Amino acid sequence: MLLCGRTLVGVAIGSGFVAYGAYVAEISPPESRGALLAMSQVFFILGRLSSFAVLSTMQESAWRYLAGIAAAIAGGQFLLLLFYVPESPKWMIQKQKPAKALSALKALGEQESHAGAIIMQQEQRIPEQVIRQAHRYCPETCSLLLVTHGRQFLTALGCAFFAVVVGSSFVGQLHNASIAQTVACDTRLVSIATGAAKGLGVLIVLLVVDSWGRRPLLLTGTVTAGVAFSLMAIDFLWHNQLANDSVRSTGTKILTPCSGRGAEAGSMPSTDIRAVGLILAVFGQNLGWSTLFLGVVAE
Repeated sequence: MLLCGRTLVGVAIGSGFVAYGAYVAEISPPESRGALLAMSQVFFILGRLSSFAVLSTMQESAWRYLAGIAAAIAGGQFLLLLFYVPESPKWMIQKQKPAKALSALKALGEQESHAGAIIMQQEQRIPEQVIRQAHRYCPETCSLLLVTHGRQFLTALGCAFFAVVVGSSFVGQLHNASIAQTVACDTRLVSIATGAAKGLGVLIVLLVVDSWGRRPLLLTGTVTAGVAFSLMAIDFLWHNQLANDSVRSTGTKILTPCSGRGAEAGSMPSTDIRAVGLILAVFGQNLGWSTLFLGVVAE
């Protein structure tokens, strides 16, 4: 039952995440689009901090109640928003429904005169071929996507693929106990440090993404995360070599700084390198792909 529930939640969150990116990209002005798309990471951090604070004061099994309460709140919020959030004006224009597009723009806060100008501008920018294909499905739409916009489609697909390959989804799981205990005995300190690194990366993106652009931040974040993962990989190899040497010389193996070996087990020099690598990896990913992924693909 739990596995089925997690599967359904994953499908819902995945589809909703993609729809959120497309919707915000279509309704937001260009001068603040990057910051608005990055706001999802801000609320993600707030949610994780809230759950961490609640779970730290409750019993170990309390996560079940927390998950149920959070699901009820999120479900009610989504159902309520469905009655108030207008359809994307750009999508309405593609469907040749300018009157509904005008109503959607007015619902989003635009003045009627300005909204009319926006509709006229969008009608001129959207190719006639896109409008003709708006009511059709594959193979016509797929042909339009692959042939006419093949380069843009492959670029977006490549960004999505490499965002997963380089670990933008995995890096959030680096806080688990098994890896955190290789850095410090108190895993809460690791969670606080990585949480601060994540928050700092997202804050920098919010402040400069619409003035600096996406590319410099992506390059900086990718290089930072790449160096961090390289440090961690070298460190793990080094630690494994030291552990093997310990087995050959003493017959015992040092696994983690908290393995119960006292000063010898807690004085591994590689622990500092691993801690720095972990923090830099979280910072780099949130300075780059984790925060900017939606904006890059949507644009």
